[in-house]
Amino acid sequence: MCLQGRYRFDYARSAVIYEGIGRETVHAFKFNRKPRLAKPMGELMAEIAMRAFESEGGLLPSPWHRPDVIAPVPLHPKTQRQRGYNQAALLAEVVGQAIGVPVEPNLLLQIRPMKPQATLGEKERWENVKGAFSVANPESVKGQTVLVIDDVMTTGSTLNEVAKVLKRTGARFVYCLTFARTLSI
Repeated sequence: MCLQGRYRFDYARSAVIYEGIGRETVHAFKFNRKPRLAKPMGELMAEIAMRAFESEGGLLPSPWHRPDVIAPVPLHPKTQRQRGYNQAALLAEVVGQAIGVPVEPNLLLQIRPMKPQATLGEKERWENVKGAFSVANPESVKGQTVLVIDDVMTTGSTLNEVAKVLKRTGARFVYCLTFARTLSI
């Protein structure tokens, strides 16, 4: 799908594959109320980001430029109240601190509730996210390189929709960094 140009974000990287211990870690973090896992997960994500930035200008040039701001994928307020925290925001704070980039936890908004993506097939996931996100202050992203953080990339539909909104409001580049990524759904 990356080669087909389906995504609106510029690049995406993940720390682990979403299977085995990677999947178990995400489930414990997200569904079993273990927010303390944000630190080791975020530190691993930061290592992946730093490798991408460090290769800039090296023998294998990196497509990544150092981001201006980090934005976590938002939860709908009702979902966040039920869970007690936004897992992407916790990861973003760890990554931001580790790589020295400011985090704007409220840059992105989820403006309508969505069905849980995990309960949907690929086509339904793409439909589910349409029109679900907005940028709180569009002026703040004009010409900026935004690093979007989330816990898992499955089809890429959520990250794609967020990137579409960011690009529409003037972001120059949108990179995505997740803890885990599926190889197929």
